[in-house]
Amino acid sequence: MRRVILPILTGLAILVGTPAWADPIVLFNTFGPGNSFDARGGLNAFFDPSNSSALGRDIDLANAFVSRATARLKTVRLPLAVVAQTGLQGGGQFVSRGDEADVFLMGDAAGSPASLLESFHFGNLATSAAIITLNSATHPELISGQRYWLGLSTGPEPTLVTWLSIPGFATGLVANRREEGPWRVVNISGESIPAFSVTGTSAVSPTPEPSSLFLLIGAAAAMIANRWRRPRRSSDFACRTGR
Repeated sequence: MRRVILPILTGLAILVGTPAWADPIVLFNTFGPGNSFDARGGLNAFFDPSNSSALGRDIDLANAFVSRATARLKTVRLPLAVVAQTGLQGGGQFVSRGDEADVFLMGDAAGSPASLLESFHFGNLATSAAIITLNSATHPELISGQRYWLGLSTGPEPTLVTWLSIPGFATGLVANRREEGPWRVVNISGESIPAFSVTGTSAVSPTPEPSSLFLLIGAAAAMIANRWRRPRRSSDFACRTGR
């Protein structure tokens, strides 16, 4: 009997105890209607291992956002493009040789980017602007009302990557750093800021569908009834009588 009941109870436990996941929640979004953005320009992340340009060796970017709900990170989306070639202040030309970038999700400490929560590395960036979708692998929890930072860097080849702006003007905190030094935070007001969106998912109460629950209960009852109706075998009788 125990061998009959145990699989049924196990099925019920799995059905009742497995958490379900809600549809994605938009935790933050600065894209325009239809995920539009301004393809004419934005802020630049830069890397030059030769350290021979007026820009220095590298520049990283970060943008602050406040999560609208408590949820596990699902996706990050942002519009990026490689700048193939550009003139530099003081003369000279910079030519991008690479097509790779890194995006960082960071916490906040006293209004500046802080601890790393998750990082994404990707390549094959094009010179034409396109929205890059990054799927979370570790799903860190974002808390409603708390500030976080989304950062961008590039390399290891000489590369200039533009993070395209929103279609309009807004207010927000942006930051940059050089040579992985301290972050310099600026409160931008009435200007273009980089476009991006963040989505998450939250666990919901693991309530099984009534039909599934009734099917399992019915199967258990049928198997138990069948067990009791089964005719006794002589071997069963022999065991009970000691023959």
